Amino acid sequence: MRSIERVLAASLAVALLVVVLSEWNRGERTVAKAHWQTMAELLKQHAQGDTILLHNGGSTQGLDILQAAGLEVRLALPEPRGRIRRLWVVGTHRFLEQGLGELGANELPKQNPPPGLYLKHFVRTAGSVLWHASDELRSAQIRAAGKPCQQPKDGGFRCAHLPDWMYVAPTQLRRSGTTHHCLWAHPPSGAKPLVVRYRNIPEGQLTFEHGLSDTAAGSNNKHPVKVQLKWEGGQATLQATNQSGWKRSQHKVKGFLELTVRAQQDGQRHHCFKAVIR
Repeated sequence: MRSIERVLAASLAVALLVVVLSEWNRGERTVAKAHWQTMAELLKQHAQGDTILLHNGGSTQGLDILQAAGLEVRLALPEPRGRIRRLWVVGTHRFLEQGLGELGANELPKQNPPPGLYLKHFVRTAGSVLWHASDELRSAQIRAAGKPCQQPKDGGFRCAHLPDWMYVAPTQLRRSGTTHHCLWAHPPSGAKPLVVRYRNIPEGQLTFEHGLSDTAAGSNNKHPVKVQLKWEGGQATLQATNQSGWKRSQHKVKGFLELTVRAQQDGQRHHCFKAVIR
Protein backbone atom coordinates (compact mmCIF):
# COMPACT_ATOMS: atom_id res chain seq x y z
CA MET A 1 0.00 0.00 0.00
CA ARG A 2 2.78 2.41 0.86
CA SER A 3 4.43 1.88 -2.52
CA ILE A 4 1.13 2.69 -4.28
CA GLU A 5 0.77 5.83 -2.16
CA ARG A 6 4.33 6.87 -3.07
CA VAL A 7 3.59 6.35 -6.78
CA LEU A 8 0.38 8.41 -6.55
CA ALA A 9 2.17 11.19 -4.67
CA ALA A 10 4.94 11.28 -7.27
CA SER A 11 2.41 11.37 -10.10
CA LEU A 12 0.59 14.29 -8.50
CA ALA A 13 3.86 16.14 -8.00
CA VAL A 14 4.81 15.69 -11.67
CA ALA A 15 1.35 16.82 -12.82
CA LEU A 16 1.54 19.90 -10.61
CA LEU A 17 5.01 20.73 -11.93
CA VAL A 18 3.76 20.46 -15.53
CA VAL A 19 0.88 22.84 -14.76
CA VAL A 20 3.16 25.35 -13.03
CA LEU A 21 5.71 25.28 -15.86
CA SER A 22 2.94 25.63 -18.42
CA GLU A 23 1.51 28.68 -16.65
CA TRP A 24 5.00 30.17 -16.22
CA ASN A 25 5.85 29.72 -19.87
CA ARG A 26 2.51 31.19 -20.93
CA GLY A 27 2.97 34.26 -18.70
CA GLU A 28 6.58 34.80 -19.78
CA ARG A 29 6.01 34.65 -23.52
CA THR A 30 8.70 36.94 -24.99
CA VAL A 31 8.43 38.63 -28.39
CA ALA A 32 11.41 40.11 -30.21
CA LYS A 33 11.81 43.89 -29.99
CA ALA A 34 11.71 44.16 -33.80
CA HIS A 35 8.24 42.55 -33.83
CA TRP A 36 6.94 45.07 -31.28
CA GLN A 37 8.34 47.88 -33.42
CA THR A 38 6.54 46.46 -36.46
CA MET A 39 3.30 46.35 -34.45
CA ALA A 40 3.85 49.95 -33.35
CA GLU A 41 4.14 51.07 -36.98
CA LEU A 42 0.99 49.15 -37.90
CA LEU A 43 -0.97 50.79 -35.08
CA LYS A 44 0.40 54.24 -35.93
CA GLN A 45 -1.03 53.80 -39.41
CA HIS A 46 -4.46 52.50 -38.41
CA ALA A 47 -5.19 53.30 -34.74
CA GLN A 48 -4.08 56.87 -34.06
CA GLY A 49 -6.55 58.46 -31.63
CA ASP A 50 -8.29 55.13 -30.88
CA THR A 51 -8.30 53.22 -27.58
CA ILE A 52 -5.44 50.68 -27.49
CA LEU A 53 -5.35 47.93 -24.85
CA LEU A 54 -2.17 45.95 -24.10
CA HIS A 55 -3.06 42.32 -23.33
CA ASN A 56 0.02 40.38 -22.21
CA GLY A 57 -1.38 38.34 -19.32
CA GLY A 58 -0.14 40.89 -16.79
CA SER A 59 3.22 41.73 -18.40
CA THR A 60 4.07 45.23 -19.68
CA GLN A 61 6.35 43.83 -22.39
CA GLY A 62 6.31 46.08 -25.46
CA LEU A 63 4.62 49.00 -23.66
CA ASP A 64 7.65 51.29 -23.87
CA ILE A 65 8.03 50.61 -27.61
CA LEU A 66 4.37 51.38 -28.33
CA GLN A 67 4.48 54.54 -26.21
CA ALA A 68 7.72 55.67 -27.87
CA ALA A 69 5.82 55.54 -31.18
CA GLY A 70 3.39 58.15 -29.81
CA LEU A 71 0.55 55.71 -29.09
CA GLU A 72 -1.65 56.03 -25.99
CA VAL A 73 -1.79 52.51 -24.59
CA ARG A 74 -3.93 51.31 -21.67
CA LEU A 75 -3.32 48.36 -19.39
CA ALA A 76 -7.03 48.12 -18.54
CA LEU A 77 -10.20 49.27 -20.26
CA PRO A 78 -11.52 52.63 -19.00
CA GLU A 79 -14.84 53.09 -17.23
CA PRO A 80 -17.40 53.85 -18.43
CA ARG A 81 -16.63 51.80 -21.53
CA GLY A 82 -19.48 53.42 -23.42
CA ARG A 83 -17.14 56.22 -24.49
CA ILE A 84 -14.94 53.92 -26.57
CA ARG A 85 -15.62 54.33 -30.30
CA ARG A 86 -12.83 52.12 -31.65
CA LEU A 87 -10.78 49.59 -29.67
CA TRP A 88 -7.58 47.76 -30.60
CA VAL A 89 -6.32 44.92 -28.39
CA VAL A 90 -2.68 43.95 -28.91
CA GLY A 91 -0.46 41.55 -27.00
CA THR A 92 1.07 38.14 -26.50
CA HIS A 93 -2.19 36.52 -25.34
CA ARG A 94 -5.48 35.86 -27.08
CA PHE A 95 -8.26 38.23 -26.00
CA LEU A 96 -11.64 36.93 -24.81
CA GLU A 97 -14.40 39.19 -26.16
CA GLN A 98 -16.35 39.69 -22.95
CA GLY A 99 -17.96 42.76 -21.37
CA LEU A 100 -17.58 44.95 -24.46
CA GLY A 101 -21.27 45.87 -24.74
CA GLU A 102 -21.99 47.52 -28.09
CA LEU A 103 -18.41 47.15 -29.31
CA GLY A 104 -18.39 44.58 -32.11
CA ALA A 105 -15.49 42.83 -33.85
CA ASN A 106 -14.28 44.63 -36.96
CA GLU A 107 -11.95 43.71 -39.80
CA LEU A 108 -8.21 44.01 -39.33
CA PRO A 109 -5.64 45.65 -41.63
CA LYS A 110 -4.49 43.41 -44.48
CA GLN A 111 -1.02 43.35 -42.95
CA ASN A 112 -0.71 40.33 -40.64
CA PRO A 113 0.38 40.88 -37.01
CA PRO A 114 4.09 40.16 -36.36
CA PRO A 115 5.00 36.65 -35.08
CA GLY A 116 4.07 36.04 -31.46
CA LEU A 117 1.54 38.89 -31.26
CA TYR A 118 -2.24 38.95 -31.47
CA LEU A 119 -4.34 41.86 -32.69
CA LYS A 120 -8.09 42.45 -32.39
CA HIS A 121 -10.16 45.40 -33.59
CA PHE A 122 -13.61 46.44 -32.28
CA VAL A 123 -15.92 49.27 -33.36
CA ARG A 124 -19.00 50.69 -31.65
CA THR A 125 -22.31 50.25 -33.42
CA ALA A 126 -23.28 53.39 -35.34
CA GLY A 127 -25.74 55.55 -33.41
CA SER A 128 -25.15 53.90 -30.03
CA VAL A 129 -24.87 56.03 -26.88
CA LEU A 130 -21.36 57.22 -25.98
CA TRP A 131 -22.29 59.31 -22.94
CA HIS A 132 -25.31 59.67 -20.67
CA ALA A 133 -25.80 62.60 -18.26
CA SER A 134 -27.33 60.35 -15.57
CA ASP A 135 -24.35 57.96 -15.64
CA GLU A 136 -21.87 60.84 -15.30
CA LEU A 137 -23.67 62.82 -12.57
CA ARG A 138 -21.34 61.67 -9.79
CA SER A 139 -18.40 63.42 -11.48
CA ALA A 140 -20.31 66.60 -12.42
CA GLN A 141 -19.76 69.96 -10.73
CA ILE A 142 -23.06 71.36 -9.39
CA ARG A 143 -23.66 74.85 -8.03
CA ALA A 144 -26.85 76.68 -7.08
CA ALA A 145 -27.21 80.33 -6.07
CA GLY A 146 -23.43 80.67 -6.13
CA LYS A 147 -22.50 77.79 -3.80
CA PRO A 148 -21.55 74.14 -4.49
CA CYS A 149 -24.08 71.34 -4.03
CA GLN A 150 -22.24 68.38 -2.52
CA GLN A 151 -24.63 66.61 -0.12
CA PRO A 152 -25.38 63.09 -1.47
CA LYS A 153 -29.03 62.46 -2.34
CA ASP A 154 -30.64 59.56 -4.25
CA GLY A 155 -27.72 59.04 -6.63
CA GLY A 156 -27.13 62.78 -7.06
CA PHE A 157 -26.46 65.86 -4.95
CA ARG A 158 -28.54 68.18 -2.80
CA CYS A 159 -27.82 71.88 -2.28
CA ALA A 160 -27.58 71.97 1.53
CA HIS A 161 -27.72 75.78 1.65
CA LEU A 162 -31.15 75.85 -0.08
CA PRO A 163 -34.61 74.25 0.52
CA ASP A 164 -35.07 70.47 0.31
CA TRP A 165 -36.30 70.56 -3.29
CA MET A 166 -32.99 72.00 -4.50
CA TYR A 167 -31.05 68.99 -5.76
CA VAL A 168 -29.95 67.27 -8.96
CA ALA A 169 -30.67 63.54 -8.97
CA PRO A 170 -32.41 60.85 -11.06
CA THR A 171 -36.20 60.96 -10.82
CA GLN A 172 -39.40 60.29 -12.76
CA LEU A 173 -41.44 63.16 -14.15
CA ARG A 174 -44.93 62.85 -15.59
CA ARG A 175 -45.73 65.07 -18.57
CA SER A 176 -48.67 64.80 -21.00
CA GLY A 177 -49.37 61.20 -20.02
CA THR A 178 -45.75 60.05 -20.40
CA THR A 179 -43.33 59.23 -17.59
CA HIS A 180 -39.79 60.45 -18.23
CA HIS A 181 -36.75 59.07 -16.42
CA CYS A 182 -34.63 62.19 -16.09
CA LEU A 183 -32.52 64.41 -13.82
CA TRP A 184 -34.41 66.76 -11.51
CA ALA A 185 -33.09 70.31 -12.01
CA HIS A 186 -35.40 72.80 -10.29
CA PRO A 187 -34.18 76.43 -10.58
CA PRO A 188 -33.47 78.44 -7.39
CA SER A 189 -35.55 81.48 -6.47
CA GLY A 190 -35.11 84.95 -7.92
CA ALA A 191 -33.50 83.92 -11.22
CA LYS A 192 -30.40 82.69 -9.40
CA PRO A 193 -28.62 80.01 -11.47
CA LEU A 194 -28.42 76.27 -11.05
CA VAL A 195 -25.27 75.18 -12.90
CA VAL A 196 -24.42 71.58 -13.80
CA ARG A 197 -21.05 71.19 -15.48
CA TYR A 198 -19.73 67.98 -17.04
CA ARG A 199 -16.04 67.87 -17.93
CA ASN A 200 -14.36 65.80 -20.62
CA ILE A 201 -17.39 64.76 -22.65
CA PRO A 202 -16.88 62.82 -25.91
CA GLU A 203 -17.30 64.65 -29.18
CA GLY A 204 -20.59 63.78 -30.85
CA GLN A 205 -24.28 64.56 -31.30
CA LEU A 206 -25.98 65.69 -28.09
CA THR A 207 -29.69 64.98 -27.76
CA PHE A 208 -31.08 67.21 -25.02
CA GLU A 209 -34.61 66.77 -23.67
CA HIS A 210 -36.37 68.70 -20.90
CA GLY A 211 -39.70 69.92 -19.63
CA LEU A 212 -41.96 70.71 -16.69
CA SER A 213 -44.21 68.28 -14.86
CA ASP A 214 -47.98 68.15 -15.42
CA THR A 215 -48.42 69.68 -11.95
CA ALA A 216 -46.11 72.58 -12.84
CA ALA A 217 -47.84 73.09 -16.20
CA GLY A 218 -51.19 73.52 -14.41
CA SER A 219 -49.92 75.98 -11.82
CA ASN A 220 -50.45 79.75 -11.70
CA ASN A 221 -46.75 80.37 -12.28
CA LYS A 222 -46.39 81.16 -15.99
CA HIS A 223 -42.70 82.07 -15.93
CA PRO A 224 -40.58 79.83 -18.20
CA VAL A 225 -37.58 77.84 -17.07
CA LYS A 226 -34.65 79.01 -19.18
CA VAL A 227 -31.75 76.68 -19.93
CA GLN A 228 -28.46 77.75 -21.45
CA LEU A 229 -26.24 74.98 -22.81
CA LYS A 230 -22.54 75.62 -23.35
CA TRP A 231 -19.81 73.43 -24.79
CA GLU A 232 -16.40 74.00 -26.32
CA GLY A 233 -16.96 76.42 -29.21
CA GLY A 234 -20.75 76.65 -28.96
CA GLN A 235 -23.90 77.33 -26.98
CA ALA A 236 -27.71 77.18 -27.19
CA THR A 237 -30.53 78.91 -25.30
CA LEU A 238 -33.68 76.87 -24.59
CA GLN A 239 -36.74 77.18 -22.40
CA ALA A 240 -39.56 75.07 -20.99
CA THR A 241 -42.99 76.63 -20.50
CA ASN A 242 -46.34 75.45 -19.17
CA GLN A 243 -47.58 74.94 -22.72
CA SER A 244 -44.49 73.63 -24.50
CA GLY A 245 -44.64 70.05 -23.23
CA TRP A 246 -41.55 67.84 -23.37
CA LYS A 247 -38.97 69.40 -25.71
CA ARG A 248 -36.09 67.84 -27.62
CA SER A 249 -33.14 69.40 -29.48
CA GLN A 250 -29.84 68.24 -30.94
CA HIS A 251 -26.41 69.88 -30.92
CA LYS A 252 -22.88 69.00 -32.04
CA VAL A 253 -20.76 69.14 -28.88
CA LYS A 254 -17.26 68.46 -27.58
CA GLY A 255 -14.93 69.26 -24.70
CA PHE A 256 -17.34 70.00 -21.85
CA LEU A 257 -21.07 70.47 -21.31
CA GLU A 258 -22.52 73.07 -18.95
CA LEU A 259 -26.20 73.63 -18.17
CA THR A 260 -27.42 76.82 -16.50
CA VAL A 261 -31.05 76.69 -15.32
CA ARG A 262 -32.97 79.82 -14.23
CA ALA A 263 -36.52 81.02 -13.58
CA GLN A 264 -37.71 84.50 -12.59
CA GLN A 265 -40.21 82.90 -10.22
CA ASP A 266 -39.37 79.44 -8.93
CA GLY A 267 -42.75 78.31 -7.56
CA GLN A 268 -43.66 74.84 -8.90
CA ARG A 269 -41.03 74.97 -11.64
CA HIS A 270 -40.65 71.17 -11.57
CA HIS A 271 -37.98 70.94 -14.27
CA CYS A 272 -36.19 67.80 -15.43
CA PHE A 273 -33.74 66.98 -18.25
CA LYS A 274 -32.12 64.14 -20.17
CA ALA A 275 -28.88 64.36 -22.16
CA VAL A 276 -27.09 61.73 -24.23
CA ILE A 277 -24.26 61.91 -26.74
CA ARG A 278 -24.00 59.56 -29.71
